[in-house]
Amino acid sequence: MSRQELKVLELKKGLKISLYEDNKLIGEGFGEVEGSLGILYDVYVFKEYQKKGYGKIIVKEVFKELIKRFQVKDFLIRMVMKGGQKGNLLENVGMGIIAYKMGFSPQINPYEFFSQENIKNVEIIPQREIYPAGYQISLQKAPYLLTAVILDPFLQKPQPQTFYYRFVSHKNFIQWFLENQIILGNVNYQLKEENKEKFYNYLEVKNA
Repeated sequence: MSRQELKVLELKKGLKISLYEDNKLIGEGFGEVEGSLGILYDVYVFKEYQKKGYGKIIVKEVFKELIKRFQVKDFLIRMVMKGGQKGNLLENVGMGIIAYKMGFSPQINPYEFFSQENIKNVEIIPQREIYPAGYQISLQKAPYLLTAVILDPFLQKPQPQTFYYRFVSHKNFIQWFLENQIILGNVNYQLKEENKEKFYNYLEVKNA
């Protein structure tokens, strides 16, 4: 039977969580603090261990330790797309799904962000290895380049590549946003006050 171990390293303005299994490093997560705000700003799991639930473990522990050690009461997930070059795949789809389950939502105004005037171009990112297909959206305003993966409304898993070969308009993106069916790769995710109870229940901790 494999043995898991979590190690916490407190940093100057936050902390690092390292997850080991049988003395092998599986992945790490990083959190930082700005006043009463606890921020999850990076989580990675080595490729051979992905899609096995390790990311969920790390995310939960980062937030639990931020609450315990720094008494934070507000929460943010910083979703920075790796690289940013054309054709880059969305590697944090799992993080986006976990974010929704915890009660987080993208920190944007969908009506402005996905307005017809703001969208310059939409391209399909093909599926590759363990990474799902998605959209690459060019925008007039920051962040200028966006990756998006659409979720099946019933399974809450990424849609197959064939789903993307269809006509889409700005209205589709707004609708997907409102129905929590779109994961955006490089925008922050916020936790609104009305979703904090859901968040604490997910972490299995008492409301701070």
